[in-house]
Amino acid sequence: MTWPWRPPRPAVPLRPPGVQAGATRRAGRGGPPVLNFTPLFPRPVGLPTGLDPGIQVEVQAWAELVERHVLNFSVMLPGAGGFTGGIDSLPLLDTRILLINCGPHSAERGTRDIRPGATTYCLVCFQLSGRLHLSQFGRATDVLPGDFNLFTSDAPVRIDSSPNHRSVGVRIPMSRLRIPPDQMHELAATTFDAGEGLARVLKSLLIELHGEAPRLHPSQLPGLSHHITGLVELLLRERLPHPEPDHGGTHALTQRCLTYIEDNLGDPDLHPARVAAAAFISTRYLHRIFRSTGTTVARYIRSRRLERIREDLGDPLLASDSIEQVVRRWGMTNSSYVGQVFRAVEGCTPTQYRRAALGDPGDEVL
Repeated sequence: MTWPWRPPRPAVPLRPPGVQAGATRRAGRGGPPVLNFTPLFPRPVGLPTGLDPGIQVEVQAWAELVERHVLNFSVMLPGAGGFTGGIDSLPLLDTRILLINCGPHSAERGTRDIRPGATTYCLVCFQLSGRLHLSQFGRATDVLPGDFNLFTSDAPVRIDSSPNHRSVGVRIPMSRLRIPPDQMHELAATTFDAGEGLARVLKSLLIELHGEAPRLHPSQLPGLSHHITGLVELLLRERLPHPEPDHGGTHALTQRCLTYIEDNLGDPDLHPARVAAAAFISTRYLHRIFRSTGTTVARYIRSRRLERIREDLGDPLLASDSIEQVVRRWGMTNSSYVGQVFRAVEGCTPTQYRRAALGDPGDEVL
């Protein structure tokens, strides 16, 4: 077999007209169901969901499984014969650990598959066996066992998988990573060594968490999501191209501003002018520094406050605190506004988020 593997034409598209996502498919007429999804909550533990590795599935079922747990792709097989594959998916609220086993196929995500307004994701994947050919942003790379790669959901991407493909990865909303999208794009479709440093640590952690999934309690999920996101961010920052020498001390100045913001998130009067005054610079210059990072001062402060609110909502030790108390603890005084912003970012209210994280039915509404 030559590499990269390409499916012979004509390939079999996986989304024939009339197929609805979420429907149960059968391996053959009268055969057993091959999809049986159960919501993670309100079950007391976070069990992986998906298909067992190696089970033969219909092409429609595989398309639905990929869309449900990874992203919506247009998928093609090398012919009309049987296809084996499975995905174990462990949701950690808005973050998701994925263990994928499959046979040879191609998955392509074009501009029509990118839905306006949809959450954008960064997917970091560690190759365990088989090979992968990944193309995005005009670059292409071959991924072998022991490598890791990433791609983002906000741009077209093509993935060609060899036989015996097995990988473990994590899908994280790009908004959770304090890395500008254009810098993440620079790392996409590039192969990195996963055998040392943080890459090795993260790979081992994802595999171990997958194995420990039946013993995880929902109250642990927010903390795990937070720490995995932090590790991914550190890992990607290590791989970013080295910036030009900072002769003007801008990097140190930016870090000073970020530290001041972090130390004063609970102050409702924290605003750009105060941050600038603490750093002995003008507000205009502060805005210019943050503009180079792909965000604004106000947006960064808000995102960090929402992050801390999210952590507290998922902390069982703070379960007796009202949502109003949690919101005010981090400097936000308008609970109704926080509820609207939280829903826009997380897709649910703070109350719903807490119930999902703690497995507590409760009756508080915000």
